[in-house]
Amino acid sequence: MSDADIEAQRWGDPNFPEIDWAEADVQLVEPVVKKPVSIRLDSDVIDFFKDAGKGYQTRINQILRSYMEHQQKTG
Repeated sequence: MSDADIEAQRWGDPNFPEIDWAEADVQLVEPVVKKPVSIRLDSDVIDFFKDAGKGYQTRINQILRSYMEHQQKTG
């Protein structure tokens, strides 16, 4: 699907909100580069995250990021 096709469908969708970009409170967020790593975790920990469905590695990363940011603030 081309950008033009997507744009045409967007304008035809009554549920798609109109956005006034001049008034929008947006900020540019630079993506974080992800590195593949090998880590040994307890099997029940992995099972816990996998049982919640697709995206378990992302959830683990979010929890580790939250811990890291908390440590940086209090450390």
